[in-house]
Amino acid sequence: MSNYGDVKNFFEEIMEDETFGEDFVMDLFAQAELELAMERPWEVFTVYDETFSYTSGDTYLTNYTLPATALYLISLNLDRSISEYKEQIRMADRYRHQSNSKYFAVDFRNSRIHIMGTRNASGTAYVDYVFRPTYPVAGGTPPWPVPFRSVVAYRAAAILKGAVDADDISRVLSPNLSAAYNRVMNALLIWDGRLKQQGKSPVDVAVSQRDFPLQTVNLGV
Repeated sequence: MSNYGDVKNFFEEIMEDETFGEDFVMDLFAQAELELAMERPWEVFTVYDETFSYTSGDTYLTNYTLPATALYLISLNLDRSISEYKEQIRMADRYRHQSNSKYFAVDFRNSRIHIMGTRNASGTAYVDYVFRPTYPVAGGTPPWPVPFRSVVAYRAAAILKGAVDADDISRVLSPNLSAAYNRVMNALLIWDGRLKQQGKSPVDVAVSQRDFPLQTVNLGV
């Protein structure tokens, strides 16, 4: 599957060769990819080392521009220093922690980042984040590795079947389709897990497995 057009063809095959309009299918793919992106910080959706500058004297009231494509942040670090990794708090808690420089908050409504405390020097901040999937087009290339691109079609099929055959909570795929989806999804989870574990200590690997465990995805079987 080299592009979304190929994914659409596969989607129509698993939907019993029913034909759908391109705009309708791309809307389904957009929803499917957004759901997938929200489930875990996939390596294929992660942007590393986006930067912005800060200045000596900046305070928690100073705002910095959030990367335009950020869906959510993974980490924020000042000057690539081990001691300058910041912990994210809710924007609503910024006043409570305004003097504690180990925290930062994100105002997603206004696309702004606030770092608590006061900067005593100027420098560069580095942000890692999961990007918001762009709207798919037939000739566009999916961000997923080629062997796993069918996951978008399976998830879109589950969304459509859920809307037609079930309620807002249940999504029903046939046993065969659900089994095929499980195989692809779990292979993708294993691949992503391996990437997350590369170069890590046994302790880090254990934490990764705890936070993002491999699991069977079951849709309606």
